[in-house]
Amino acid sequence: EYRVRKKDGEIIWIQDRGQIISNPGGRVEYISGVFFDITERRRAEEALRESEARFASFMRYLPGTAIMRDFKGRYIFANETWERLHCRARKEWVGKTIAEVWPAHLTAQFYEGDLKVIAQGKPVQTIEEIPQEDGMHNWLVNKFPIPDQEGRPALIGAVGIDITPRRRAEEAL
Repeated sequence: EYRVRKKDGEIIWIQDRGQIISNPGGRVEYISGVFFDITERRRAEEALRESEARFASFMRYLPGTAIMRDFKGRYIFANETWERLHCRARKEWVGKTIAEVWPAHLTAQFYEGDLKVIAQGKPVQTIEEIPQEDGMHNWLVNKFPIPDQEGRPALIGAVGIDITPRRRAEEAL
């Protein structure tokens, strides 16, 4: 695969395939080949790379937590903030269910919101109590269905923000 410049100056991507045809003595008789214009495929691949890079950057700098789980409760994705706040490395959660990652009382709490999203097929807002290194924290969590390519709900997404400082300030007042 390589780029070529057309007569009008446009740069396009070409893929070529060829084969050498030799006689029984090993001498080259002829070379046969074909060229394919793969410009659109390369543009689509580049657009996908750019989109993935934007998503990764957005998730990396999101001040809250973000996760994706399938309908069986298996973790598919968690951003770096989630991993850091919950002291969990990727290998400790990816592909595992909520029950494999959290104690029973938290598992029930997390599944409750997920089940509402599945049943209603629309976003749900919950407040979840989650233990962290300095004690229990209250999280405002927005859970929502994420569709597959056919538009059917396939995953559950959740974005959370820690509202503990606000709650503590309210209680102090």
